[in-house]
Amino acid sequence: MKKKYALLILIILMTGCAYYNTFYNAEKYFKDAQEMELRDNGKPSPSAIQKYNKVIKKCGIVITDYPKSDYADDAVMLLAKTFFYKGTNYGQAAEKFNDILTYYPNSEFVPDTHLFLARISYQLKKKEEAYSKLREFIQNPEFEDHHPKALIILANYQLQDKKLAEADFYFNQVITNYPQSKEYETAFFARGKTFYLAEKYDDSNKVFYDLLKSRVGKQIKLDSRYYIALNFLLTEQYNKAENEAKKLIKSESRLVEISKIELLLARAKAGNEQVDEAIGLCENIIQNNKGSFLAAETSYYLAEFYFNYKKNYEKAIEYYNNVKKERKKSPFVKEALGKSVVAAQIIQYYQPDSEISQDELVLQQFNLAEHYVNTLEMPDSAIVVYNNIILDKQKFELQLDSLEISKVSLAKILADSLIVLDSLKLSMPFDSLITSQDSTDIITPEKAEFDTLEISKIALSKILADSLIVLDSLKLSMPFDSLITSQDSTDIITLEKVEFDTLEITTVATEKDSVVSINYATVDSTEYLSVIEKIKRTKRIIESYEDEFIPYSRFVKLWLYQNVTIDSIKAEIEFEKLLELGDDNKYGYAAKRLGSGEKVELTTFTEQLQKSEYEH
Repeated sequence: MKKKYALLILIILMTGCAYYNTFYNAEKYFKDAQEMELRDNGKPSPSAIQKYNKVIKKCGIVITDYPKSDYADDAVMLLAKTFFYKGTNYGQAAEKFNDILTYYPNSEFVPDTHLFLARISYQLKKKEEAYSKLREFIQNPEFEDHHPKALIILANYQLQDKKLAEADFYFNQVITNYPQSKEYETAFFARGKTFYLAEKYDDSNKVFYDLLKSRVGKQIKLDSRYYIALNFLLTEQYNKAENEAKKLIKSESRLVEISKIELLLARAKAGNEQVDEAIGLCENIIQNNKGSFLAAETSYYLAEFYFNYKKNYEKAIEYYNNVKKERKKSPFVKEALGKSVVAAQIIQYYQPDSEISQDELVLQQFNLAEHYVNTLEMPDSAIVVYNNIILDKQKFELQLDSLEISKVSLAKILADSLIVLDSLKLSMPFDSLITSQDSTDIITPEKAEFDTLEISKIALSKILADSLIVLDSLKLSMPFDSLITSQDSTDIITLEKVEFDTLEITTVATEKDSVVSINYATVDSTEYLSVIEKIKRTKRIIESYEDEFIPYSRFVKLWLYQNVTIDSIKAEIEFEKLLELGDDNKYGYAAKRLGSGEKVELTTFTEQLQKSEYEH
């Protein structure tokens, strides 16, 4: 008998150990999955999904093989929570939670089960049903110990729905009525953050200072001090923000939190006009947190420093673009792309000599449009951006007209500055001024012809070197910028040497100690050259709009109208405009193929023909 009894105990222990180990492993997998970072869309990562699948398998073994064990309800609860956090099938999760209420009505998990069912209703967009379940829950005295948890859930949902006053009410209920609950410090901190979200920064700091005086954990006090510094920053109390941030860095040990505080410190320093230090801090943060939301946020503020303080718009564009490179789902991406377009426009209109090409500037607008389509799913906003690109061509056409007028005006001034010496009948053209290499030679040219619109850059370069005429007999020094016309002269003029000074105008002339009356006009040759270069550059830009920017914008609009917004009328308009470009334009050719249902390749008909001939 004793042997049989001992054997029975051994079997029970071995059996119990088996299902306990199985459940223990399930709990471990669940914990590991919970600690993994969520993807940008708020869903579990593939690695976390694998862990959750292992939990489901282990829990299934416990429930199926050991339905009467002490861990049966634990396994069902863990299985239900796994389905909930996996986020792929809330219906399955609800089914398992209801199993707790049906088969284990006396389980310790019943209160949490009701709360999870309310959360499932909220996830399924049944918000009023969720609110109703939670309010019924906090009215049930049987669940009193769990009321603080329900209040926190209610408050957080109100926050998500932008109902800040209601959220504050529920957080305050926990603080006032349940000071001994473990949710107390969570509610206290959340209430201070709620005022922050409502942009009531002084009220927020009042709550956080009260929290620091209460009995809460060290970590939550550090988080509270961060928001105190942030509230000072947002109310432009930069010295206070900087001092709080410096003290907080000394107390904090979490590396990610230290980087967050350093960004706050950088923003405070920039506000205190310590911009170079702020830039250095941001560069280090980005380097130490590559590919993170923090690196994206830091890139945004670094771009702001270059934009607002340094007025370095090229650098601003670089870091605005880096926001998306660091983290595509960063909440700063949309604003960063929008501001990169603004920076590009500032360069385009106020810094025309910038090294940034027009292609790069337009690329900023294309990036913004792409973000509207692919990330924000706002195709109408993208179409507005493409329309603006199409209209921009007109701005450059108007600019070209203005430049052409300036060119003619400047050329006329140059023509009027032609030296005419009546006594010698000397007509000296602007683009071929005559100098003598021998100071004793007498120059008496009969005539020179002048073309006001075709002045070569080479000729102008020679003039800049040789154009100060010193008339030996009169000791006359004449700078190129103030060419002299003599109204009355009967003397023969000997040219002794050529000097040049573009900055000073000398207009004193003497003849045998008597003053000669001189009229002169002032002209700046560099301005004329600048206009010529601007005309060439503007023509190239207009060509880029005609050949690339506008056709590309129209093609993407066509695709959006056909596949996203489903607007056949507008699609037809864009289609006809693209066909006008002909087969030798890659976008016109692509539109033609798109219209015939063929595979679209952005190439020209000629390129396709050459490719076909080569292959054969």
